[in-house]
Amino acid sequence: MSLRTGIALILASLAFGFVLGWVTAKGRRTLDRPSPGELAQQMAPGMNSGQSSGMAATPAPSSTPMQSQGQQNAQAIMNRITQLEQDVQGSAKTNVNSWLELARLYATVGQYQKSESAYAHVVELDPSEKNRAEYAYMLLQNEKVQEAEKIVNDLLAKNPDQPEGLFLKGTILGMFYKDREKAIEYYERFLQLYPDHPMANFVHQFLPTMKARLQQDSQASQNQSTQGQR
Repeated sequence: MSLRTGIALILASLAFGFVLGWVTAKGRRTLDRPSPGELAQQMAPGMNSGQSSGMAATPAPSSTPMQSQGQQNAQAIMNRITQLEQDVQGSAKTNVNSWLELARLYATVGQYQKSESAYAHVVELDPSEKNRAEYAYMLLQNEKVQEAEKIVNDLLAKNPDQPEGLFLKGTILGMFYKDREKAIEYYERFLQLYPDHPMANFVHQFLPTMKARLQQDSQASQNQSTQGQR
């Protein structure tokens, strides 16, 4: 699995409802962070994030079909964001679904601070487990790890087997704290309980990478110990 910086979020009618990758400050590459493109393919293969708005743009003569489709999707997303911004300032001010869609679309176009603010409205209106989990993801995106972990710990305190809580805890431990051994325990527990969860495919493919990193760390530690004894 390739590892690169970035974030991908695709709206879909899935149990978790979103896909998020992570970026590091100033775009640095970071080990153990998944490729957003690979996450998107696993979570919502073939998903067209611009379909719901029904917008279409006239392609330039030189555009390939793929480029034209991408331009249509991008324009549709921006149009939808504009409409939602107007809605939540008026008739949809207390509509959790409108705020949730807006939060997700902000993340799609890389407006992470706006997305975090929109998620805060979502959680204020409906502090459900999955809404709070999505909020935690965006806090991680904005490198507010402790705030995200507080939400996750609360989810697991109320329900030790809460699926998104298990997944997020493993993610925080493995990708941010580099406690890969503990992260593997959470991920394996997650797979044991929720083999059909939308994030299960990602965990199945990512676990070998994390286990390999753990083995490398262990080998490096042993080598250092051996050299120190000479």
